Amino acid sequence: MSEISAYLEAIKERYALASDYALAKRLGIAQPDANLIRRGLKIPKPEICMKIAKLLDKNPVELLLIAPRADRRRAHAV
Repeated sequence: MSEISAYLEAIKERYALASDYALAKRLGIAQPDANLIRRGLKIPKPEICMKIAKLLDKNPVELLLIAPRADRRRAHAV
């Protein structure tokens, strides 16, 4: 599990979200994008990192530093 995936799973747990669709709706993105980010196949844009941080009461810089460390050979920015 990638670091960003752990944050997304934490959002799902904190807000009792049962699906990637519910997660995507909470983040304001399309369900396929939420799924791909969670699986580490897409890198979230800074705006999405900021939303993730806000939902988890984290420092946004923490998420902004983690996102670029995703495997860039597989991932594409969302």
